[in-house]
Parts: sequence; structure tokens; C-alpha cells
Amino acid sequence: MLPSDWRDGMVEMIRGAVPASGEWFSGNDRLTPVEQIEIYREQYRMRMWDAIVEDIPGLMLLLDDDAEEVLWAYLEDCPPNTWTLARIADRLPEWLERRGAPPEQVDMARLDGLVLEGFVAADGPAPTLEQLAGGGDVALALQPYVGLLRARFNVHHLRSAALAGEPRPDLRAGDFPVAIFRLERQMRHIELEPAAFEALAAIGRGEGLVGGLEAAVREAGSAEAVMPKVSGWFKKFVERRLLRVG
Repeated sequence: MLPSDWRDGMVEMIRGAVPASGEWFSGNDRLTPVEQIEIYREQYRMRMWDAIVEDIPGLMLLLDDDAEEVLWAYLEDCPPNTWTLARIADRLPEWLERRGAPPEQVDMARLDGLVLEGFVAADGPAPTLEQLAGGGDVALALQPYVGLLRARFNVHHLRSAALAGEPRPDLRAGDFPVAIFRLERQMRHIELEPAAFEALAAIGRGEGLVGGLEAAVREAGSAEAVMPKVSGWFKKFVERRLLRVG
């Protein structure tokens, strides 16, 4: 007789969270009970692999021949814990960092995740330049589809080139403040100067327009270095619909 929680137990077995057991299977002339459950487990492994590879095209470029070893280790440590495989790679950047992976792999995993999040996110009412020019601490936030990444390598260049079928540029270390966003149903990125990036980051933390300007000044080192550029920055933010009101 099956226990009352047999459905939960079956799910745990299929997703690999507990060892396979043939206790609930009868077997047949071709398969033992354990072999029967292993069929389901292998099908689930194939679905996990397809799902995670689809979500991380950038990281797959960097992992190359090590992809199977790294990703199966990740799935072993972080098996899916929801009914859907849609966010199977959510914990990958932090897992890679804990594992001591190269920083360019961590950056690329974060970039892949921000692209995926942005593609399915909602949007909100965008401000106009006139509203921003009116002065005062305008109630601003980032659009839900906007992600920010201050990358240590030019991973955005590698990812974009690969997806466009263009020659892969050299991997370079540096400071690459990048905003990832959706525009006209396509995910895009824009590389910003550090002070402009920090202004956006402060707005994303809920600090408003004034907080964004203060963050930009801290990054640049002086108000004199920031103020001549502010109108150009915010024109760019509005044109690309990076901001929302509220």
C-alpha cells in the first residue's frame, strides 16, 4: 500500500533529491523496479539540461568543454525546488562565486539572468524630460525590466557578438558598468560611465532623483564633474525607457 505522501516522494525521487527506490514499482520482464524509476529520472535530467542551457547562452560560451561538469555539479547542489524549470539558473551566479569560479563566468551568469528577467518583466509609466527638468525629488524608479551589472569583464560584448553570429571579441578585464533593458520587444544593453551607472543604481534602490545625483557625485568625486553631464544622461535614460514614475 502506498503511503499518503507518495506523490511528494515520487517527485523527490524523479528530481534526484533522494535515492531511487523500486519499492513503489512492480517491474516487468524487461525492467527491474529501479530501472523503471530511472527512466523517469533520466527524462527529467534531459529536461533540466535543455532548460538550463537555453537560459545561459553567454555562460555556455565561457564554459565550453567544461559545461557538463560544471552544470551537473550545480544541478546536484541546487536542484529545482519549484514546479517549473523556468528559473532553473537563478542560483547559478552565487553558486559559481562560492565555488571559486573565474569572475568572468560569474559576471556572465549574472548577465544571462538579467536578460532573462528583463524579457518577461512588466513595465510602468515612463517620465518625460519635462517632468525631470521641473526640479524637486521626482518619484522615480527603474523599469522592472531594467537590470544593472558593473561587470569586471566585457562579457556583454562576447554575448552580443555570439548571439548576432559575429566574431567573438577578446575577453578584457576592466570596469564595465552596463544597463540591460527591453526596448521594442528586444533585450539590449548600454554601457554607461561609472557616475551615470551609480545614479541609476541609487534610483533603483529607491533613493529618487536627488539620491541618484548624490550617488553620481560620490562616484565622480565632485559636483563639477557631474553637473554638465546630467541632462545628457537623463535624456539617454528617458529615450531608452530605463525609468518609471512612482
